[in-house]
Amino acid sequence: MWPWRPASSRYSLPHCGAEGRALHYARVTKAANDSHADCLRIITRAEIRMANEIDRAQERGEVARAGGDRDNSIVQTSDNRNESTLSDIGLDRRRVAEWRETRDAGEGVVEAAISGALAEGRAPTKSDIRNHVRGTFGTGENEWYTPPEWLQLVRDVLGEIDVDPASA
Repeated sequence: MWPWRPASSRYSLPHCGAEGRALHYARVTKAANDSHADCLRIITRAEIRMANEIDRAQERGEVARAGGDRDNSIVQTSDNRNESTLSDIGLDRRRVAEWRETRDAGEGVVEAAISGALAEGRAPTKSDIRNHVRGTFGTGENEWYTPPEWLQLVRDVLGEIDVDPASA
């Protein structure tokens, strides 16, 4: 039987001074952050797997693609279609897009985000991963601007853009 201690002394370190307690709490905090990082890795891998499975289901025609069948002039209802939509299976399209972005960025980017947070002595978050995936980590920038090469193509066709706030 393991040594039993009364509840009142469960969190005390009676044989340690302030330095020993600080070291103990630092170790506990690091272990908690490492566990949190492992959980985030598992969650991220599951989301990447979901993105892959959704893509495969769309290729097989089991899940509708964004925009539906543009070649078919017959409007289908949920009663007479063979494909399920993301909503039908309880998924938000924005969430799936985020999973695909993470997958496309690669596991190296995810690991860099997690390792960076751990190096700072804190638990990694989904926000850390998102910032690394989007390429805004460390820039202080949270805006997404339209890439200049796309803007030039639009200007070549339209001549001028006067309503695109992302072109400034």
